[in-house]
Amino acid sequence: MVLNLPATVLAGKAAAQAGKAERIGGLYKWKDEKGRWHYSETLPQEQEYDTLELTRQGRVVRQLDLQRDPLKQKITKDRAERERDEKQAAMLRQRDDALLKTYTDEREIDEARERNIGLPEQAMRGLEKRLSQAEASRQLLRKQAQEHEQNAEAVPPGLTEDIASETADIERIQRDIERYRKQIISIRERYDDDKRRFRELKGTAEVAPSTQGPSFQ
Repeated sequence: MVLNLPATVLAGKAAAQAGKAERIGGLYKWKDEKGRWHYSETLPQEQEYDTLELTRQGRVVRQLDLQRDPLKQKITKDRAERERDEKQAAMLRQRDDALLKTYTDEREIDEARERNIGLPEQAMRGLEKRLSQAEASRQLLRKQAQEHEQNAEAVPPGLTEDIASETADIERIQRDIERYRKQIISIRERYDDDKRRFRELKGTAEVAPSTQGPSFQ
């Protein structure tokens, strides 16, 4: 119940007081997020509102701290959990709706998976070719360095730099290959999840997780 008290009732008493509130019985004056003051016999639902406890005659009793009130904290926690659950449920409904609108059968999911895997697989094949070439080049450079050492000659600085450069290039290529490998695994897992959920929605048997790793020729 909200009470519309005359402004003169609280003149000179509530204007200089503001704070946050703890739950007790009585009459309350509280400011909303737009800076407007309200009167009620119950506490506001939001903890961040400035709130004052009043007597029935409009005298300010004390400022209240809602954030220290265990009951208010529980209400806030429950509301946050409820909102989180509702959001997750809405996201699941949205995903389910997208699955049913996008695919008519499991074969289409498999085809979509292979299309999405195609680009990273192609990139990995190119990287593996580059890696093979870089390793062969480094091996040749190292052989040249060994020949200098066997002849009791100093290894030319340029040759040492070339070996270091090839080594750095090999490490970069290996990191890129691993990145694409993880991307492919992630794509497979995502489509396995989609396929499993699609079967659940259609009421068919459970799908076995894909154990096939990235394959390259």
